[in-house]
Amino acid sequence: MIHFNFVQILIAVTAVFIVVGGPTYFCRQFARTRPSAVVLPGVKSGVDGLLLLLVACLIFMFVRALYETGMLLGEVIRVAAMNPDFILPALCALVPGLLTIGLTLWSVILLTLKRTARVLSLVIVNMWLVGPVFAVMVPKILGLPINTMALTSTIGFTVLWTLYLVFSQRVALTYGTHMAQQLKTRYEAMSARANDAAVQK
Repeated sequence: MIHFNFVQILIAVTAVFIVVGGPTYFCRQFARTRPSAVVLPGVKSGVDGLLLLLVACLIFMFVRALYETGMLLGEVIRVAAMNPDFILPALCALVPGLLTIGLTLWSVILLTLKRTARVLSLVIVNMWLVGPVFAVMVPKILGLPINTMALTSTIGFTVLWTLYLVFSQRVALTYGTHMAQQLKTRYEAMSARANDAAVQK
């Protein structure tokens, strides 16, 4: 068993914080240049709060997939050098990692720069692909048993973020979903009643 001392753990945590925190900060700054699809006084919108945390999680998944795929590529090259007959199966093993890199990066770009309801559908599909679907696919491709605990946690993670994207007011206002239009209509009705009441006084 490998044991890590406090300094090694601290270095690892700092490295993750820099690698994930830096891009997350820049995404937040870029997102601020794109106004929310619907803006209501006193109601939070924009890429911040839990929505920014989701962006950070996607960036972490991107970085991890980049690292793991890079390590696997080294193994593929080594296997290909030893026996060219295994090149195709080895290359197939790279596909889920490469797709995860592409889909997570695409999701981060969509959430940061776009302001349409369609973005949420795409991001949700991407999360289910790189999460539960790949958690089942990768072991099958590699001929390994499915890690039930990892699959369960991945499904839980994906379900929670899916529910957040579907039901969050911040998300709705940021990307202009049907819920945002309902909130806007309700707000305008309340404002009209308040103005009528003020006039009657």
